[in-house]
Amino acid sequence: PNRNYTSFVWAENSAGRSENATFSEQCITDFAQPDAIDAPASLSQNGTIFSLTFSNEPDEVNGPVA
Repeated sequence: PNRNYTSFVWAENSAGRSENATFSEQCITDFAQPDAIDAPASLSQNGTIFSLTFSNEPDEVNGPVA
């Protein structure tokens, strides 16, 4: 979210490739990264498996945490 994007589009066939059509836009959304995320605690690990736990649910005021 809230990033600047640039895209290039062209057509290509046996006659060759066209010139690029360039689009530069800013993506504005209602979502942003969380203000803060608590660090997880490691419960157990054995070299191939580990478990993490968080002290509370993530703050999703700025949108879902994915």
